[in-house]
Amino acid sequence: VQCEVDPSIYFKIDFDNEGAVRGYLVAITWVDDVRYIGTPSMVEAYEATVQQHVKCTMEGVCDEFVSINMKHDLKAGTVELTQAEYWEKAVAKFSEFLAPSGPKERTVPLSIADAALLTEATEEDVKKGMHLPYPQLLGTIQYPSAYTKLEMRFTISILSRHRGKWGERHFAAALKALEYGYTTRARGIKYTRPRDG
Repeated sequence: VQCEVDPSIYFKIDFDNEGAVRGYLVAITWVDDVRYIGTPSMVEAYEATVQQHVKCTMEGVCDEFVSINMKHDLKAGTVELTQAEYWEKAVAKFSEFLAPSGPKERTVPLSIADAALLTEATEEDVKKGMHLPYPQLLGTIQYPSAYTKLEMRFTISILSRHRGKWGERHFAAALKALEYGYTTRARGIKYTRPRDG
């Protein structure tokens, strides 16, 4: 059954005659990739059916999906999402704009002082900053803020106001957000199953 909230998610639940769940399968699709989880019998049936009807390559157990690393602990009932490799590649992509020694350690994505400097860019600001790849940098740091770096959402909101008209100070603030993401790359978000069920 296709999920009503997100059309890229599908699920199947097998109930017994009493209405208790015997098995389940959840699958998420992304372009030409599918990741799935479920009870062993449902996973086995799904894999057999897919291979019978679709030309595909079964790659086995994976711990990554669209640059998000997943660490399941079924016993503890947790799943942890991080993007360490993503941040490392992002820093490499924008390394020419960082200090020669590499990214600075940042404990916040955007300081109050930096936010105060992010007023609307003047025409002079735009001329000085037009060579800087601000939209590309913003897009790079925006992606993880939706999945593993929720604490960056406010920073992204502030920086996004200047997507069409930016200067050097806007780019510098976005670089600081990039450095924060890199500094905290091993931390993400952890989901836990409800304790009352």
